[in-house]
Amino acid sequence: MNKAILLFVAISLTILNIAIFNEASEVAAYTHTSVYSAEMNDYSWDVVAATNSYRESTGKSVLLPDSRLARAAQNKADSMCKDNYFSHDLPDGTKWTKFITDTSLNYLNAGENLGKGYSSTTILQAWIDSPKHKENLDRNYTHIGVGYSQCNGKLYSVQEFATLVQ
Repeated sequence: MNKAILLFVAISLTILNIAIFNEASEVAAYTHTSVYSAEMNDYSWDVVAATNSYRESTGKSVLLPDSRLARAAQNKADSMCKDNYFSHDLPDGTKWTKFITDTSLNYLNAGENLGKGYSSTTILQAWIDSPKHKENLDRNYTHIGVGYSQCNGKLYSVQEFATLVQ
């Protein structure tokens, strides 16, 4: 009986830790999951933490980081940097969802926010101030991935959102 209670408490604390962010804007428990491995960097963690803090302040559920979405976001940021464009769709007309589908991720719906020239501490406010970007921040997605790329003095930021097929 006592072992069952201790197991329940341990599981409950683990689940609770997933949604806790410390003051340094690091996502404490996500580093323990296999879903979100080395795909994240400090910039990305800061944006995920700020996004989830914003969502919690508006009564929305936090988004779970996903390595496949992070990879898609990073690939999109790298593509914009390398090919010198700033658009959801690629210059050849390929749809923006290509970067997500390339990861073989199964999703019900998805969204994307882009930013250019913002630091990890200023990008969220820019998205909040933009009605279309704010729509993505407020939608009932379940997962998030963030990437960024810097080249020729330009910083490209990408947020990928999705509701995953379970």
